[in-house]
Amino acid sequence: MEIISNPYLLLLAPGHGLIFDDMNFPKYKHMYKKWASVTPKKDIDILIGYVSAYGYTEKIAEKIEAIALAKDKKVEVINLEDTKVEDFMKKVDSTRVLLLGSTTILSDTLPQIWAVLSSLNGTINKGLIAGTFGSYGWSGEATKFITERFNQLKLKQPSPPLTTVFQPSDTDMEKIEEFTKLILESL
Repeated sequence: MEIISNPYLLLLAPGHGLIFDDMNFPKYKHMYKKWASVTPKKDIDILIGYVSAYGYTEKIAEKIEAIALAKDKKVEVINLEDTKVEDFMKKVDSTRVLLLGSTTILSDTLPQIWAVLSSLNGTINKGLIAGTFGSYGWSGEATKFITERFNQLKLKQPSPPLTTVFQPSDTDMEKIEEFTKLILESL
């Protein structure tokens, strides 16, 4: 900002894009200063988005929520079957941790989760802490695919994916507690 604040700078010709001169430079300099100074407010500690075919992934989401709320964290849980991706992504901008849960159907992550994953950006969402969970019946690829996308985006993942086979058991509930503990420690 210091360089373009120089009062003797009359023309700016970047390698690509607009050429700025005395007719438009003050306007765009002001706009750039405003954009560069915006720091998104992170007023949600943990945002949990999920899709659940039989309710098992939803149970995991609810358990994570209960543990985090008991630790006085602000948590929002959203069923992505009932929410527009655009609305969910607005909340992503306000969160410190993004957890995505998906059932595995036909050896894949569900479409609503893919829509969120394709809306994330490694630059815009830099610094976001992420994690994944889900229930499956046979193969369990959903969490692996979500983790791969988080890796591509270079998002910090404090815990490996959490998976359960069908209904979460008592042992699975302990795994959920450990998963959530690692997530909370990353805050």
